[in-house]
Amino acid sequence: MGNDLFVSPKLGPAMRFLAQAVKPGAKTRLLPRNALEDAVRVIEGRLKGQEANGAVKQAMGLVGAFPAINPADKEIYLRALSSALQKVPQDIGAKVILRYCQTNRFAPTMADIVSLCDDELSEYRRCLRLAQLQLKEHARRDGAENDGMVNPDKLAELSKTLKKVGKGDGA
Repeated sequence: MGNDLFVSPKLGPAMRFLAQAVKPGAKTRLLPRNALEDAVRVIEGRLKGQEANGAVKQAMGLVGAFPAINPADKEIYLRALSSALQKVPQDIGAKVILRYCQTNRFAPTMADIVSLCDDELSEYRRCLRLAQLQLKEHARRDGAENDGMVNPDKLAELSKTLKKVGKGDGA
């Protein structure tokens, strides 16, 4: 897919790991919590759409790539395409348009563009879901470790009580 997240110096190793990961279990080796939190933050940022102006320009470029196109209402057609493109970042929108133009001879429908956008975002969504699951597993493991430990305040209180009982002061 060639996503910038996979080659990012900060997130590259974490993203490559997440791209090959499966749902974490009790014995799964987890990524460090801070790497997962960074990955979630960056991926969520990537999943945000683009500005309306950028999407309209991209839709106009897409329509311009098919000069024979003559929809019944060009404004509605442009609005439909731009609404689909607005849901993805600008670079992914450009990639979708290029991919469509290289592989099709006829003007796209909104469904064509939505499908290509979903294809481009699917790996991001999968990695986000796996990172969130690993964070949840971190929390579960932290809770399991802490369940077997005695609270230091309770331990101090118990020690004082035992000393009083040992001296015969009563409880």
